[in-house]
Amino acid sequence: AYLNSTLSAGDAAAIERELIEGFARLHKVRINIHAVKRWEDRIPQLLKNGGDLVIGLVETPARREQIAFTSEVMPARHVVVTHKPKPVVATVEQFRSEKVGVVKATSWAEAAYDAGVPAAKAESYATTEEMLAALKSQQIGASVMSLSDLTLAMRRHPGLQAGATLGEPVSAGGGLRKEDQALQAALEVEERAVALE
Repeated sequence: AYLNSTLSAGDAAAIERELIEGFARLHKVRINIHAVKRWEDRIPQLLKNGGDLVIGLVETPARREQIAFTSEVMPARHVVVTHKPKPVVATVEQFRSEKVGVVKATSWAEAAYDAGVPAAKAESYATTEEMLAALKSQQIGASVMSLSDLTLAMRRHPGLQAGATLGEPVSAGGGLRKEDQALQAALEVEERAVALE
């Protein structure tokens, strides 16, 4: 048996991958990893049967309309991100006055728009690395990332800094097709077992 999982580039070391590998060992299934280059390809690939599970996906109302989610794997918090020597953006009001860059089809972009950044005024990027390069070169003044993704990115880009938090805390977990209820039930049992260890 195979469990197809869709990962975005750069997710290889994520805790979600460790969880799914543990699930596969327990259930004696092999995992086929289908890496996608662009964030916006994750859910369409899942819906076209290009995978059975999207790992590390922040749950949003728009995404819940399309797919089902596992229980929370970890909490997620969106923060304003800048790159030194630019000062930290400490308030939402300051953030709205910045030239903002967003990564298409991410909860990060949704958080920026929800904070009052007009979509028409936001600079859109296909990948996180493109957005981070624009931050570093000061082509944009600020962006948004989840705190967990920012922490990982700071290893590669030590000039990154966190500022104001945006919105309420949200959940990150696995996304799967709504009709895959048996897989969802099996994943829920695995997540509870891992939480108890």
